[in-house]
Amino acid sequence: MAVRPKHLEKAHEAIAKGIIQFGGAFLTPESIASPTAEKKLVGSTMLIRASSFEEAKSIIESDVYWTNNVWDHEKLFIAPFLVATPDSFKI
Repeated sequence: MAVRPKHLEKAHEAIAKGIIQFGGAFLTPESIASPTAEKKLVGSTMLIRASSFEEAKSIIESDVYWTNNVWDHEKLFIAPFLVATPDSFKI
């Protein structure tokens, strides 16, 4: 949590530049059982606009969550994404 403000600041800058399209955390089903339920994170995702796999990886690895070992380096998964419904998503 100590580096979260810096992570969010940089993420908002990347969103404003169109680099990150969206990002957020995956939660357990119990996390949304009630408005006061404890939020338990099980992972995260973000959609990055990059010209290559290497560029996307570099963006991730420059994030304070990466450099401070918040994200599990062994579980990083980068995959191309094809928008199936372009009218509903700004591309």
